[in-house]
Amino acid sequence: MPFFEEINTDALTVNADGADRELDLRGVGLAEALGRLQQALRGGRDDPAARLFVRIDPAGPDSGETLFQPLARYLLRMRQKGHIVRFMPVAPGDDAGFMIELGMGLDDAAGAMDKSGGEP
Repeated sequence: MPFFEEINTDALTVNADGADRELDLRGVGLAEALGRLQQALRGGRDDPAARLFVRIDPAGPDSGETLFQPLARYLLRMRQKGHIVRFMPVAPGDDAGFMIELGMGLDDAAGAMDKSGGEP
């Protein structure tokens, strides 16, 4: 549009190419998606700096509510608690989802918080 400056939105999203692992949540309901995501975030990773690509169904004209907002809220809580380092939405296109930099897993974070006397 001629009234607005062109804004490069590349800094607000990431590409799915850099993922070490992938979790495909396409076609599943919210409860199952949250359970599978929580399992993926649990400890037992060899690489604490691993990047996980969580794939979800993209929004469409007839899709209704997608998993994007509920999963984003969950991931935000996990980041605030220190269970993940960061997460960003994947650039629009064929893929929809999040790229998550894992860092400390849920089990690892719970153990670290127990040692420091805090709550996970």
